[in-house]
Amino acid sequence: MVMAAQNNVIVLALGISQDVATDVWLAFNDLRRPPSILHGPSHVSSPPVDGARLALRRVRDFGMAVDQHAVIATIRRIGSHVYLDETIS
Repeated sequence: MVMAAQNNVIVLALGISQDVATDVWLAFNDLRRPPSILHGPSHVSSPPVDGARLALRRVRDFGMAVDQHAVIATIRRIGSHVYLDETIS
């Protein structure tokens, strides 16, 4: 339960998103080759990518909204996971 008060007004209408998105950036040693960016959540398999040397994961939270002017300070824990299959060639 989250409650916030500002100027003695209790904010009752608070919308908290249940959605997060994940971006996976695959970087390569060749500077001429742009990074591959995969987005999730996805219900389809990602295409195979060869030669990636670095994988970066970014998790984005869509946040909160209130129906009145208010300042909210909160901490929120979100999670995401990525599966990588490595093959030696």
